Amino acid sequence: MYPLLMEGVQVGTFEDEETGETGYFAENADGESFELGEDVYRLLMLADGRHDFYAQGLPAEDTADILRQLKECRLVFTRRLRLGFPFGRLVLWLVGDRAARLRRPCILLNRLLPYACLLLCLAGAFCLRTAFNPDFLKIPLLLTLLLVVGSLFLHEMGHFCAAVAYGCPVTDMGILLLGILPVGAYISQTQESPRRSQRLQNSLAGLEVNFALAGLCALLSPLPGQTGLVFSAACIWNLILGGSNLLPAAGLDGEEALSILLGLPSFGEFALNALRNPESRRMMLRGGVRGWFWLAVCLLQLLCRLMVVLMFAVGVAIGQYLG
Repeated sequence: MYPLLMEGVQVGTFEDEETGETGYFAENADGESFELGEDVYRLLMLADGRHDFYAQGLPAEDTADILRQLKECRLVFTRRLRLGFPFGRLVLWLVGDRAARLRRPCILLNRLLPYACLLLCLAGAFCLRTAFNPDFLKIPLLLTLLLVVGSLFLHEMGHFCAAVAYGCPVTDMGILLLGILPVGAYISQTQESPRRSQRLQNSLAGLEVNFALAGLCALLSPLPGQTGLVFSAACIWNLILGGSNLLPAAGLDGEEALSILLGLPSFGEFALNALRNPESRRMMLRGGVRGWFWLAVCLLQLLCRLMVVLMFAVGVAIGQYLG
């Protein structure tokens, strides 16, 4: 068994006030805390998906019992495939300490990414008329799926480079599933940078990758024949992915970036709470220009949520039609 800590789990030590001895604890993503024995703590510190618990010197029966309890407490999981509703995950790469070896190239790529995005977008803008070729719909469906999945994967690689560059631990990467269908990629990082500018770049890195790819593919779209159509399709899909993720809807990069700029834990939750609260609505309606501004921003966030749901429904309908 090669267990991996579940997302949001915290493991640490404390000093007993009465005896002065060191104790061990773990807290799951739901905020439930558990006091641990030293053996269990030692095993949890190895739960990075690369260590076999049964090879750590404990009796097999004890190890099996510890694993069962850790799973029941929602502290670890052992399956690479994690199905859920509506989204599940397929873990492809257990990153762990391997990220340290990639930090220098990630720092370089992360520094260049905003400039590359800007320059390629400006250059690609001169070829947008060629890139928006309606014949791109004629390319094979399998190739279209590969372009979309590849664009989603590179989007997440942008976040990965930023996280590693800023020293934020990344536990695993893989494919995001809707039921059993792959709909994207993901990375899991256990903490964020304390600096606002770094958190902002981390949230925007995926968008920068998509827009940089869109600009590059627009420049290559005038190539003749099927090759040009493939680059046209790649340009359009990256624009769609980057533009949709830019929306300030909950769970998207645009909402995270806006939350960071406004100094809020979640702008989406702030907007919903403000619209639900009658007193907040009255304050915004009677607050003059400033109040109307915040009301418009909150309504925009709600509209973006509805747009995301609509796009999801349209995507499902198109998938069923093509199927």
